[in-house]
Amino acid sequence: MNPYKTHGAFSWSELMTTDPEAAREYYSSVFPWTFSEMEMGDDGVYHVAAVGGKPVGGIMKRPNEHIPVHWGYYITVQDVDETVARLKDLGGTVVMEPFDAPGVGRMCPVADPQGAHFSVIAYENTDQERHARSVVDAFTQEGAFSWFELHVPDAKAAEDFYRELFGWTIDWQEMPHGPYGVVKIGDVSIAGIVSSPMENAPPHWASYVTVTDFEAHAGRVADAGGQALMDAITVPTVGTFAYVADPQGAVLAGIQYEPMPEQQES
Repeated sequence: MNPYKTHGAFSWSELMTTDPEAAREYYSSVFPWTFSEMEMGDDGVYHVAAVGGKPVGGIMKRPNEHIPVHWGYYITVQDVDETVARLKDLGGTVVMEPFDAPGVGRMCPVADPQGAHFSVIAYENTDQERHARSVVDAFTQEGAFSWFELHVPDAKAAEDFYRELFGWTIDWQEMPHGPYGVVKIGDVSIAGIVSSPMENAPPHWASYVTVTDFEAHAGRVADAGGQALMDAITVPTVGTFAYVADPQGAVLAGIQYEPMPEQQES
């Protein structure tokens, strides 16, 4: 499955921060990311992170101080305008009207009915084979974004919205903290949906980056100035992870997976 071509696939992760250069230094210490630069005119420099020569995400300066420092995520669609119209019908919110980014594609930042933000994107050049990374291989590739997770007050209420918008199938499993929805495109699992255990936590999409040695990763985080927001959690048959804030405050999780049954990508 090529995330750049597949409707409903997470295809890009992007950090908006106060200090892109400092963030670049931090993440290159924590993960095996190498960086290249793209000039964006008045918007400054866009730092593209890659693993094994394939891009995994971008870092940029936030456009204004009203935007919180955060990791944001792009979901591929076939037609941005049609998707945005459907999103409105389903109770979602358009944060900014759709726009074209030359050389990249058409995109639109939006929010679901419970307030979790994400962006939809249709790529200008859909022939991204040299950049496309196997979704399944991301579970073993150090430094790859491998899992995305929606935290909302009501996980079950989110199901209809995302199923109708992206055609996802969602398999519900009972977990100690409540129902957990496993999001699939075909037979490939790509994300999860969970009711947030913290009452005051804002609705949001979170992400997990694969590491092959969690203890070593935790040491690199501490040495680089990151802050662990929780004790590491080990989920049987899944793996060990912890959410971490970078020095500017953006949050993501590093995860070392247990060996998994093979998935077949269509």
